[in-house]
Amino acid sequence: MRNKRRTHYEILGVKQTADEEEIKRAFRSRALRVHPDRNPGDPRAAAKFNRVNEAYEVLSDPDRRRAYDIALALGEEIGPRPAGRPSPAPRAQPPPETASQRNTDYRQWVEERERRARQEEEAARQRRQSAARQPVASSGGIGCLGIWGILALVSFLVRAVAYCVGG
Repeated sequence: MRNKRRTHYEILGVKQTADEEEIKRAFRSRALRVHPDRNPGDPRAAAKFNRVNEAYEVLSDPDRRRAYDIALALGEEIGPRPAGRPSPAPRAQPPPETASQRNTDYRQWVEERERRARQEEEAARQRRQSAARQPVASSGGIGCLGIWGILALVSFLVRAVAYCVGG
């Protein structure tokens, strides 16, 4: 038996960089393979199927997946523990805060969120401005300037022919 719990990515058989479509395909193939109706003689089929469902529920929701990835990166225990395994020792808790400390922390948190939002808005504005400055890629057809050039050439030729013919 393994000492390390399998991650949701391992359960579905995808990399941590997988996109939603890959996760959906992996879920469908794994769910069909371990479904209790397809494995009537396997007493653990229902548990396997539940693990696959849980993995898909977490990884298909962007917010839950982000929280899961952060918890994985921090090495925290995620989800229910298998029966018969002891829980880890509780982490040391910081000393209780006073109300004024909580309010100060909250204000700092709000200010930080507002600062980040302003930075994101500024970055988006700069991206829009730089995209507006970029020349428009031609799709191989005659663009607006090409049409004006052709009209000018035709106009010149008409005047030249009229000059030569009529004088």
